[in-house]
Amino acid sequence: MNDYPHFNDFEDERGGLEGEKVNVEDILNKEILVTDFQFRQSHYHKGDYMILQFRNDGELKVVFTATEVVKKQLERHKDQLPFYGTIVKKNRYYTLT
Repeated sequence: MNDYPHFNDFEDERGGLEGEKVNVEDILNKEILVTDFQFRQSHYHKGDYMILQFRNDGELKVVFTATEVVKKQLERHKDQLPFYGTIVKKNRYYTLT
């Protein structure tokens, strides 16, 4: 009899981030505890997007965004995770404060 592997034996290269999915507009101007993030290649436009994992009111959540400013800010400070921050909208872009 052949010994075939089980699906759960495969390592998931992406290792998804867990949490309830919310829209970035739902957390604007609210302090969150940023816990992790990942970049993924977009299927809809050139470049990548980011999955940001955070805690808000004790609950683990994720938000998907392609905002370049926040992506660069998180990449610069990834070694300092977790940290508190607030996503705000300035003119036509989002930034962490």
